[in-house]
Amino acid sequence: MTSKAIDALMHEHEIILKVVRGLDRIAAALTAKRAADVETLREAVAFMRTFADKCHHGKEEDLLFPALVAAGVPDAGGPVGVMKSEHVQARECVGKFAEAVERHARGEPAARDEIVHAIACLNGLYPQHILKENNVLFPMADKILTATSLERLHEAFEKVEEALGEDVHHRFASFAKRLETETLAEPA
Repeated sequence: MTSKAIDALMHEHEIILKVVRGLDRIAAALTAKRAADVETLREAVAFMRTFADKCHHGKEEDLLFPALVAAGVPDAGGPVGVMKSEHVQARECVGKFAEAVERHARGEPAARDEIVHAIACLNGLYPQHILKENNVLFPMADKILTATSLERLHEAFEKVEEALGEDVHHRFASFAKRLETETLAEPA
């Protein structure tokens, strides 16, 4: 059984994966020379920057990782160091994605391939990253952190959500569901 804090992070992973899978289907459509809605792509950029990075990675980097380090897990070289490094890689992928989306919105022909490449970067990173966190880092956290520490983490996670705004989590979770539904309905 996992703690509320870890359950919350794993639930966010499910939402992130919906967006990554939806983006992968958008990339396939772009590769097949079908159009992609620029506003949907912009919303995906906002999702990755706000929900995946500021909210989710922020909870991990500012709260979970320091708690693990305080409990004796090395900050560098082990699972925490690997996850931090992958968060940096994710930010680089999202930055390239955002730039390509804006270039595509201006009608630059090469931007379509850049979007596909940036989405491939995200798709190549996130599923494996999430697998490692869900199967290695999070079980470790549930095992080595005290029940009190885990409860404090959960309370701190709630404060992060409050600081972002009550509707942010819900709005991005709805976007993920909509993206998943819309991209599954598109022709292959």
